[in-house]
Amino acid sequence: TVVLAAIAARYGDYTLPSGITSVSDGAFSGTDISCLTVPDAVNFIGAYAFAGCSNLTKVVLPSVYGIKLGSYAFYGYELIGNSNVASRKLTQALNLDKASVIGNYCFAATGLTEIGIGANAVCGEGAFFNSSLKTVSVGANASFGFGAFQNCTALTEVVMPSEGGVYFGIVCFANDTALRTIDLSKVGR
Repeated sequence: TVVLAAIAARYGDYTLPSGITSVSDGAFSGTDISCLTVPDAVNFIGAYAFAGCSNLTKVVLPSVYGIKLGSYAFYGYELIGNSNVASRKLTQALNLDKASVIGNYCFAATGLTEIGIGANAVCGEGAFFNSSLKTVSVGANASFGFGAFQNCTALTEVVMPSEGGVYFGIVCFANDTALRTIDLSKVGR
């Protein structure tokens, strides 16, 4: 079952209903969800599905490996007047290490501070652009697109896997002036 569009309602803490396997593009965009729980049966969240949810502070992703997160799915910018402003309200994304794909700008401008990326995960362009990250743990053979961590000015440490095989696209860490710890000997492919 696919959620195509959410009805206008007051959501607050919200768990996607059982039987749902996919959330369509923009389905919950701009709703007032504050805490989202995604059941294990869900394997895909579409582009902009939860973008602009200005009250969203916590996402609990499935505890099993494989979910694919679309581009801008949890995009953290809000339109204030004529300007896009980083909301930084989303501070927790539990089980993010179970995602197989994290789309372009999926968690851009969020308040996430510490994340783990699983082995073999593919993270798109700007996946965490301009977020509040301080520490990132990376799984073996994970890959990161153009500018995936660009403008993460609080990022100080990237914990690399002993197995290596990690790929970073160009300008992946551009403007990350606080970055002090990353073992580049684990980069390969």
